[in-house]
Amino acid sequence: MNKSSTSFTSSPDNRYFEDYIAGSVHEFGPIVVEENEVLDFGKRFVPLSYHTDPEAAKESIYGNLIASG
Repeated sequence: MNKSSTSFTSSPDNRYFEDYIAGSVHEFGPIVVEENEVLDFGKRFVPLSYHTDPEAAKESIYGNLIASG
């Protein structure tokens, strides 16, 4: 994938799926994800112990809770 040099004429809130070119990469900066969000997402979509149970996750190959996806 190549970083895109595409300059948009509209803000992210006013873009549509069609405005993005397949294969391009766009960086929008970091976001904060709280532990409860990781747990909720894991329970809903990927109910594995290292996504849903902080204590059980300590015994996993990852050694801690990790976010899915």
